Amino acid sequence: MDHLFTVTGETTKPISRTGLAAESLLERQHLQEWVIAHPQVLGESVLVITAEYDRWADTDGVPARDRLDILGLDATGRLVVVELKRGTADRDVHLQAITYAALVSRFDLGTLTAAHRDFLSRRGKNLDTDACKQRLLDHVDGEY
Repeated sequence: MDHLFTVTGETTKPISRTGLAAESLLERQHLQEWVIAHPQVLGESVLVITAEYDRWADTDGVPARDRLDILGLDATGRLVVVELKRGTADRDVHLQAITYAALVSRFDLGTLTAAHRDFLSRRGKNLDTDACKQRLLDHVDGEY
């Protein structure tokens, strides 16, 4: 059974079951931004690397049109692929997530660093490449 609450400070109030569309909430502007602001919902110690990532090419070198909603990195060095859906997802969402997982499995530290630098830059946080790389390395327990 699902339980939904409105949370204001430390006060919670039960609410009726609803959906994002019924509440006029959008996938990117609301749900995705909320997840980015609260990465703990993705798992303990997940650092958001990037969002709306679309800078990959397929095996023929042709740019892919797919866009990954959120890519995270957990403290063990595992990548976390997040595909968000505002409503009921169709059956192909599993294939979409598997495709993204396969694509990011080829990422090295340089690719992750560049993606993270670009993500932070779009959000007004301008860190140089070395600072972004160090941020990723510091996030992972032990050796990357």
